[in-house]
Amino acid sequence: MDDHALSHPGDRPGAAAPQPLPQPERPERLEAGLLRLRPPVPGPLGWTNSYLARDEDGRWSVLDPGLDWPPARRLWESAARELAWAKGAIREVVVSHFHPDHLGLAGWLVERWGGRVLAHARELPLIRRVASPSPAERERYLAVLRAYLVENGVPGGETEALLEANPLIARASSPLPRLEALHDGALFRFGPHRAVALWTPGHTAGHLCLHLPEPALLLSGDHVLERITPNVSLWPGGAGEPLEEYLGSLRRLERLPVSRVLPAHRESLDDLAARLAQLQAHHRERLERCHEAVARGPATAYELVFRLFSPEVARTQQLFALGETLAHLRWLERHGRIRRLAGKPGDPVRFAAR
Repeated sequence: MDDHALSHPGDRPGAAAPQPLPQPERPERLEAGLLRLRPPVPGPLGWTNSYLARDEDGRWSVLDPGLDWPPARRLWESAARELAWAKGAIREVVVSHFHPDHLGLAGWLVERWGGRVLAHARELPLIRRVASPSPAERERYLAVLRAYLVENGVPGGETEALLEANPLIARASSPLPRLEALHDGALFRFGPHRAVALWTPGHTAGHLCLHLPEPALLLSGDHVLERITPNVSLWPGGAGEPLEEYLGSLRRLERLPVSRVLPAHRESLDDLAARLAQLQAHHRERLERCHEAVARGPATAYELVFRLFSPEVARTQQLFALGETLAHLRWLERHGRIRRLAGKPGDPVRFAAR
């Protein structure tokens, strides 16, 4: 099983989430001919920022169409009427990553208005797995996840409560009739603009940003967000070094010529370099706090969640907090600062400082 947990970005699990502003109910016009639509998402995130651009032939490119649920479908239908879409109006739907608030409606859009779905090659197995999985496939994944939770210290009686508190886990997305790979550095057209596909793993194994060099825009997905720290988690069978990959992806963007960042959640930002520095500093601080928490005494990852965040971490955030804690523990273990303790078969994994 790959990096399959359907996490959302979140800053400090357990803290009060900022309340989103009401989203406009029609496409907004941005610079360089781009449009932004904000299909709603349940919960504190409020919406996904979907970006649209029309090429010289009148066909459209779309990035991250949002969650597949009735309110989002209604918004897209209204936008399609306003933009006078007919069959064949869409050339491609680009998906930054496989989470359902990004991938969800991709198949539905191309079924209604044509086109293909593009995503990074490393994300394709994950996308295929969540695009209308069978009930048996969903149950297999949930069984793997339950075992992972128990292995990392979640009491047996709490595993179902954690899964029930996160209803988007293993949520199906609409079927994908045409799914094609984008590789790192690939050039293609996003509306009228030349676009460069940038592989930026960390939030997921195949996360993709789009750089539009001529208007100097970065469509950053969940990789760089305004005021929100994207969730970087270790999940069963996923990328072995998600935090290492994420930090490397941040460094890769440091010299990218960008005048504005258009993220998948919240508002745009103008100073990419400053935000990259903030995100790197955040994870350096989290690594030190994680090491200090382990140094207070051997503990499971689940026990460390409550040392690192708060004794009152909301159940809706515990799953994401656990995944993020495990990603930081993996980094500390790889760099020789903590170790796993030997235990009896069936015991949860415990960590101790070196």
